[in-house]
Amino acid sequence: MSEHVVSTESGPCGADDVVDAAVALVATWVERAAAGESRADRAQSGRLRDVMADPGSVEFTMAFVDRVARPDDHAVAAQQLSGLVERAGLPAFLSPIDRALLGVGAKLAPKLPKIVMPLAQRRMRQMVGHLVADADRDALAKHLRKGREEGFALNVNLLGEAVLGHAEAQRRFDATMAMIGEPSIDYVSVKLSSIAAQLEPWAYDADCERLRNRLRPLFAAAMATAPVTFINLDMEEYRDLALTLDVFTSLLDEPAFQSYTAGIVLQAYLPDSYGALQRLSAWSAARVANGGAEIKVRLVKGANLAMGALMPQCMAGSRPRSAPRPTRTPTTSVVWTGCCAPNTSPGCVSAWPAITFSTLRGLTCFPADEASRAESSLRCCKEWRPPRAAS
Repeated sequence: MSEHVVSTESGPCGADDVVDAAVALVATWVERAAAGESRADRAQSGRLRDVMADPGSVEFTMAFVDRVARPDDHAVAAQQLSGLVERAGLPAFLSPIDRALLGVGAKLAPKLPKIVMPLAQRRMRQMVGHLVADADRDALAKHLRKGREEGFALNVNLLGEAVLGHAEAQRRFDATMAMIGEPSIDYVSVKLSSIAAQLEPWAYDADCERLRNRLRPLFAAAMATAPVTFINLDMEEYRDLALTLDVFTSLLDEPAFQSYTAGIVLQAYLPDSYGALQRLSAWSAARVANGGAEIKVRLVKGANLAMGALMPQCMAGSRPRSAPRPTRTPTTSVVWTGCCAPNTSPGCVSAWPAITFSTLRGLTCFPADEASRAESSLRCCKEWRPPRAAS
């Protein structure tokens, strides 16, 4: 991939300076991706665009996954399918043939559940199999092996968000522990809200301790594998940001995990993420200076803004801050500017040797001096380390 570098004469550039260059860079990525697409790839991409463009299709798809695909009992799934089609109708994103098959299947399913539902589930797998892997051990191992043969590094994440009860949290914990023990898996993402139930913002310190107790066995198991399994702490909502940061840093400060390299996600839509990045930068620099391992920060653009808006309404609180939609991509670039520009401010320690950055989408910005120039093309699932400040 060719080099794309944005520079200014006076050091790190601001968001406004990189927007046009970022748009041009993304356009080249889109063109190259389109040139390499097969006919089947284009059909899958078109179907996904159709789903996302239609609120009714999004609602139908989510309900189908939650209510139809989830039950193991074919009779239960058949009743849910019939009720869903009766309430929501046939989704617009399906082809005429699929719409016809869905309409007939929804009518026959309650009468012939053992025949209709396996066919419906098979068709669903054909449509979304390129997006979601089966959690069955043999099927997952085959999927991971194929990905590695194609040159991909794979981050395995169990679907599902916050849990309601302790039994479900324990089931998710056990499933995560089992993934860490799988020889075919070397990178696992974990959400704190999925392995501990009933997190209470009014018992913040107690929750931090409870979460550290949940994570210690996972981290210890990851360190014991060969090669060492990488654990990445993900987060779902705005309220998880401070909690995840505190648990992440305090746990890795423990002597048992000083040598362990772990990762954390930051959601660049949230203005608070820039301060979180600065905090991680200073903390990781001190950790490495004391003989500890570096960390990885994975930048993602989005956050669950809908849930962040809903929960305060239910609890009579204030909603989290996020950038207005037209300015969210520049907001993301501000965080990237903080990542990619060497920190040379008086009184600040450059933490770049201590942090590796990973992203699926990103844009970079460098000072004009040649000593700090670097390739800024970021590859999916590849690691990239920002340059050191010029001496």
